[in-house]
Amino acid sequence: LHFNPTRHELVDKHTKLSKDEVKELMMNYNIKSKTSLPIMLKTEPISKWLGIKTGDVVNIDRYNPNSGLTYYYRACV
Repeated sequence: LHFNPTRHELVDKHTKLSKDEVKELMMNYNIKSKTSLPIMLKTEPISKWLGIKTGDVVNIDRYNPNSGLTYYYRACV
């Protein structure tokens, strides 16, 4: 990539979750498999920049002035 996509003002903070965090997430939200989560393609610029591989889960911190900080999870395909 020629630029850092995380520095753009419209890109929310993305964090790759560890295996323990993924297990805890799936247990807390009663998720049976990673395929139940929304998908993220490994060809997306943010995936390439962070080195996200197939099977990884990403936490996205989204801020909205009306509702505050919310967390969104996506699985890489």
